[in-house]
Parts: sequence; C-alpha cells; structure tokens
Amino acid sequence: MRPGWVAGGAAGLTLAIVLGAGVAATGTPPVTFSDQIVRIFQAHCQTCHRPGEIAPFSLTTYADAYAQRRKIRHATQTRKMPPWKPVPGFGDFLEPRRLSEAEIALIDRWVAAGAPEGDPGTLPPSREFPETWRLGAPDLVLDTGVDFPVTTREHDLYRCFTIPTSFAEDRWVSAVEYIPGNRRVVHHLLTYVDTSGRSAVLDDAEPGPGYTCFGGPGFLPTGGLGGWAPGAGPHVMPDGVGMLLPAGARVVVQVHYLNQSSTSTALPG
Repeated sequence: MRPGWVAGGAAGLTLAIVLGAGVAATGTPPVTFSDQIVRIFQAHCQTCHRPGEIAPFSLTTYADAYAQRRKIRHATQTRKMPPWKPVPGFGDFLEPRRLSEAEIALIDRWVAAGAPEGDPGTLPPSREFPETWRLGAPDLVLDTGVDFPVTTREHDLYRCFTIPTSFAEDRWVSAVEYIPGNRRVVHHLLTYVDTSGRSAVLDDAEPGPGYTCFGGPGFLPTGGLGGWAPGAGPHVMPDGVGMLLPAGARVVVQVHYLNQSSTSTALPG
C-alpha cells in the first residue's frame, strides 16, 4: 500500500488522502547552504572572502557563512556586496559584479529559514584559486625586486614603484596579470607608462623603495597597463588590440595599501 493512500470499506473504494505540508504542498524547495547558497558564494564572493584575502571573513565553509548570515543578507539586499558601483541602465560593462534579484532572494529565504546547512553530500567541489599566473607563464615579469615595509601606523598609503624595461623597440601588450605580494593589505593598484624618466627622479629623491604618490604618479603618463583590485582577474585585450609599451619606457605601479592588520608586514612592491 502506497503511503498516503487508504483502502475503503466493503465496496473496495480507494480514497486519495492528501497529506498537505512541506515541499509537496508548496512546490518550493528549501534553500540550504550545501545546495544553493555556496554556489552563489563561489561565483561571486570567494575571490575575496577566503583565507589570506582582504575580506574580513571567509565564506568557504558552512560555519563561516552561518556566523555571518545576517551581515550577508543586509550587505546583499543593500547591494553593498559584491562591490559594484555602476547603476544598471547607464552603459554596459565587462564582467559586472552584481547579484541577480533571484540570487538576493535566495539568500534572504535562506537566512529567514534559519540558514540551514542542508545535505553536505550535495556540496559542489571547492573552488580552486591558483596562487600563480592564471594565463600560464608570461613573456615578461616586471618586479621591483625589493620588499616595501608597511607598519600598523600607516592606514591609507599610496606608493609608486618605477620599473625599467629594456626593449629596443615598441611592444604591444595583449594581456596583463598582477599578483599582489600581500592581499591582506593591498587595496588596489594602477599602472602608468613613463617615457620621460621623471618617475626615476622622484624615486631617487625619496628614501626607501618607491615614492609617495597620492592622487597621481607625479608625471604626465603616456599610457598604462590596466590595474588590479580584489577579485579582479587577468586583463586580456580583444584579438588585434594591444596596449602600447614604448621602447625604453618605465612602468610605474601605484599601490594603495590599506593596512588593517595588527602587526607590521613586509610587502613586495
């Protein structure tokens, strides 16, 4: 006899008994961390919210997410997170970092239901984040070759590092990738191309690696090679398009350090 069905009396009448409750009655599956929420975090959040990154807490495990569930709901409903400033309807942008309305609604339902874990057997494989070049071995690696110490007294620090190149002819750059030395304190970076040599003069005039450069690099740049912020991937140009790196130019990297740690840390420039 099938559960939910009951045999009748002498006439042999069979009655269908509707046991109305839960999923069968509403048709709405429960929202759990293991089944839906972790997939949203993997797609939109874990680039920054994982151990060793700049975000203040990780979102790689259920325990991580449960502890921050109310903050997560508030940050996503107000669209504070993921951080994305452009307003829809005012231009198109590559790789927008916005949650869909459906994803925000799922997070809201999850928290409202008590943020259940669900069946760990439905968890997707952990997302892998390479610690080295995502695009493979680059043709050229630019490195200052020295560490820059950032102390706990320095909260918002802008420092420019000037790196020479040795090409005898102009080059066109089709892709660029940045790997910060310490993601916990590197807030973002921008790059500038210097063909005047002015950045080397500014560097020599100030002790230590690099020079202070809040607001700009201190010279009129002739181009740039993109930049980096937490969660950003490699910058790949379309086919047939490149960024000009003139012969003999210097590449100036402006780094914004946002030191929120309690200990002094040595960072690569």
